[in-house]
Amino acid sequence: MKEYLNEYKGKNILITGGAGCIGSNLTKALIVAKAAEIIVLDDLSAAERWNIPVDPSVVFIEGSILDDEVLKRAFSGKLDFVFHLAAHFANQNSVDNPETDLEVNGLGTLKVLGYSHLTKVGKFVFAKKLGDLIGGVKVKRDEVFPKRQGRLAAIDRTSRRGEDELAHLGEMRIS
Repeated sequence: MKEYLNEYKGKNILITGGAGCIGSNLTKALIVAKAAEIIVLDDLSAAERWNIPVDPSVVFIEGSILDDEVLKRAFSGKLDFVFHLAAHFANQNSVDNPETDLEVNGLGTLKVLGYSHLTKVGKFVFAKKLGDLIGGVKVKRDEVFPKRQGRLAAIDRTSRRGEDELAHLGEMRIS
């Protein structure tokens, strides 16, 4: 087993957006790492139930990160890690549905952060966009994406709001 996977052995982990491509592959890696419990939370709006690996350590909760009852269930036990991958994504989808984008990516992220903080999660891992997960090249955002106007500017502000909220939670380790 790769050394970095040892950190997850015997741990309880929540993956929001866990039925998607990245979430399901993360779940598979955590099964190999022998995580104690892997809670996959997904509303299946952009994924399929069959994408979630079947294993005794995996618990699936179907629901939205906007629903407090669903979040209470997901955070009911002691969690060591939260991987927040749930998102309203795809540029055109965000442009066509800006309110949903703001609710899921803004309010949803804030809710997951709030529950993580209240339940004293050990580590919160947040990826605001796919490019954060692949490549790892650091560039100045405004060099690649100049300041935008209208709906696209609102989407940029939503993404930056998530970054700002993360910066204010000093007690929790955030990656």
